Amino acid sequence: MESLDCSDVFTSANFCAHAKKITAGVVVRDSKVYQMTKDGFMFLVMGFTGKRAAAVK
Repeated sequence: MESLDCSDVFTSANFCAHAKKITAGVVVRDSKVYQMTKDGFMFLVMGFTGKRAAAVK
């Protein structure tokens, strides 16, 4: 969420990042996973374009 153009207050209230170990074949690595509120999701979606984004908007 580092590249979103919103305030730190909005970001901390609506997005939370976690590290999670994932397995891809024999490789185990850390991956960043985000939890977000409905408001955070809608803020994110409003930046998308195209037909599929229009269906969500």
